[in-house]
Amino acid sequence: MQMGYYIPILVICSYLIALFTAYNVVSVNRLLDDKSSLYRNGWILVKAIVMSVGIGAMQYVGLMGYLNHTDFSYTPFFAWFALGLLFLGCYLAFMLMSRKKTTKNDLFIAGLLLTGGLLGVHYMGMRAIVSNGISYHPLFLMGSVLLSFIFGMYTIWIVITQNKLLTGQLRIIQDAKKAIVLALLLSAVFYFGLAELQFETGYFLQPEMGLEVAYLVVTISLFTILLQLSFLGVSAVSFAFDTNRREISKLKDMSYSLLKSNPDPVLLINAAGEILSLNDAAQLLFSTELEQGITRIEEVMEPQQYCRSVSYFTEAINERKNVQFETKVTTNDGTVKEFKIQIVPIIIEDLKITEIFLVGADITKENQVEKMIRSLAYHDGLTKLPNRYFMKEYIEDCLNELRQRYAFQKKTILSIYYIDMTELKKINDRYGHNIGDLYLTKVAQRIQRYIGKEYFLARVGGDEFVLTFIEEYAGETEDVGENLLKVFGKAMVIEKIRLFPTASIGLVKAYEDGSEFEELLTKVDIAMYSAKQQVRETGKTLIISYSQYEKQLQNEYQKELELMKGIEKKEFLLHYQPKVHADTEELYGVEALIRWQVPWEDDLRYPDQFIPLAEQSGHIIQLSEQIIEMACHQIKVWLNLGFAIPVSLNLSANDFHGDALICLVAKQLAKHQIPPNLLELEITETVLMADLAESQKNLKQLHKMGVQLSIDDFGTGYSSLRYVIDFPIQSLKIDRSFTEALNLDAKVTAVTETIIQLADKLHLQVIVEGVETKEQLATLKTMGNFIIQGYYFSKPISAKDVTDKWLKG
Repeated sequence: MQMGYYIPILVICSYLIALFTAYNVVSVNRLLDDKSSLYRNGWILVKAIVMSVGIGAMQYVGLMGYLNHTDFSYTPFFAWFALGLLFLGCYLAFMLMSRKKTTKNDLFIAGLLLTGGLLGVHYMGMRAIVSNGISYHPLFLMGSVLLSFIFGMYTIWIVITQNKLLTGQLRIIQDAKKAIVLALLLSAVFYFGLAELQFETGYFLQPEMGLEVAYLVVTISLFTILLQLSFLGVSAVSFAFDTNRREISKLKDMSYSLLKSNPDPVLLINAAGEILSLNDAAQLLFSTELEQGITRIEEVMEPQQYCRSVSYFTEAINERKNVQFETKVTTNDGTVKEFKIQIVPIIIEDLKITEIFLVGADITKENQVEKMIRSLAYHDGLTKLPNRYFMKEYIEDCLNELRQRYAFQKKTILSIYYIDMTELKKINDRYGHNIGDLYLTKVAQRIQRYIGKEYFLARVGGDEFVLTFIEEYAGETEDVGENLLKVFGKAMVIEKIRLFPTASIGLVKAYEDGSEFEELLTKVDIAMYSAKQQVRETGKTLIISYSQYEKQLQNEYQKELELMKGIEKKEFLLHYQPKVHADTEELYGVEALIRWQVPWEDDLRYPDQFIPLAEQSGHIIQLSEQIIEMACHQIKVWLNLGFAIPVSLNLSANDFHGDALICLVAKQLAKHQIPPNLLELEITETVLMADLAESQKNLKQLHKMGVQLSIDDFGTGYSSLRYVIDFPIQSLKIDRSFTEALNLDAKVTAVTETIIQLADKLHLQVIVEGVETKEQLATLKTMGNFIIQGYYFSKPISAKDVTDKWLKG
């Protein structure tokens, strides 16, 4: 038998090929981690091809360096079959190693597959080149098989022990070291296998290499090395693009570690809201695992809460920042708990955010304690309703929500009803505060029953409530208003006492009437007081909106302009109601009563239609000037006709303040040259009691001037005898309510007679107004001699009619 010889340059070429092949095998492993199935299978296929071509080329070049002779040939079938065996072994081995869950049996089988592929390419390759005259040394054969097995298992060991966290230069050094060892082992397998070859006599072995063989070897070597370098370049480029993914993977591993160890529930979700992972605390909270339970974030949140949270997720993703919010979460057993959620987007440099951590802290107990404290500080102790502080915060929150809605829903309205209980003071004074408290409580309960507990109702004062809500449908405010009126439309019985609740209710709307809390509260208070004025007159519950108040204000402004114009154009005139002696029924004097002759109206306007407006607007002074002037003028006219007729006038409370009245009366008396005793001024008890010191001063000055003074509506006010004595009064005018009750109520008749007798002893003239029947007149005549005024004798008539019917007649 004859042994072969080696050509050193070809041995070196074969090792270089083995080195590049080994480096590609080692370095490309990093590209198989966490890849998609299609991506990973593609790299395995390319890796198997490159490894097969590299090992095949290395063996071919090695054989050329060992079996170089002049009569060299090979069998294509066996050559391709050998490469196919190697490719199949490599591919199947890499497929087993790329599984997500790899067992020891899988690794052992993968090693055997690599061993089989390596032995197949070696011995089938030898069969393709040398078909006759060759034998194998048994001992070297066994060693070759053992080395092939070691190569296969070492390759597997490299894959499973690779440090995946290394990058850059450290990774290159690690891969280079393992590639050198793997290449040496691969060369040892091959050349140890060549050592087992024994050739029969007849083979001509030539240690020198011919030119043709050199060209072939160089071509194959360069092609293989270029192929390996190309694959290595592709791997490097892929690795460069894959660096961020590895960093993400590294951060994920760290994040998953934090996720699992966090005592609070933590969920990992993607941008679509799908739950990717839950930690133990979250699994315990929801009593489920990801594979068998919840899969989407909305499954653990109430629909309204989830819709509200979407904006927070959007903010966290768009602005790339952590966001906190509170929400309600439903556990697997149906319990609703309150959580503070921390949204933590996973940000890797400038990459798009695809995953988000949700860290939840159970604040149910904290909120319960807070609610209890808040309830004590923000609720009314009697009715258990929210108080004024709570109401302020609630309305401000609603206004903030309204500002967000307003950009999309132009018709969204926040309505505020301000309710004032008009009867509470009377109930407290008459029945005690215990009944008053029960009354308030029952009214509050009735409001909630009629309106609904979903509406916000607060007690903001002793007898004041606020009802507010954001309108959810057109006309809701009007519907609530109708139900409010029903609340006060029925009587209620408390401790066997039948009470009739009434209220003055104001209404404002945001943004129609304002957009700030203080502005809205001021306007609704104004609207409530406007309603209160009318409720006092009618005794019925009334709702006045601020817009209605503004319309009323506008109407009053128009009326005021009309009044100013009427005063300026002197459209007012006086009618006179005769006063007669009770015994003789002869004319004593007249009372001047103001009338307004509006040019475009057929009927006259009476005092109650314009005097209140004149007093409110401050035009009563100008109007009083005209009244006094007209009265003095008429006194002068009658004097010129030979009749000295006393004329009485009613004074407004506004007239009686300051020195203006004194100056005005003095001016008109001097202007018309009339006796001052023919002018009589009637003053009510209310006017006198408004300011006793000023009233006394003004009355004394008027009395000093000679003007007659009379107390009007005597018996209806304080009826104090003190000011009858102290003030310079010449007459008392008994209110018509006494006259109406004559012959109907003996007590009233007795009081009337007493007043007449008292006035007679005080040398005061008595005037009884409102006499309309013969029976009333007959009863009064039995009480003495005084002055009577009423429709029984005459209604208020013009000056001409007084002259014609009472003076000349």
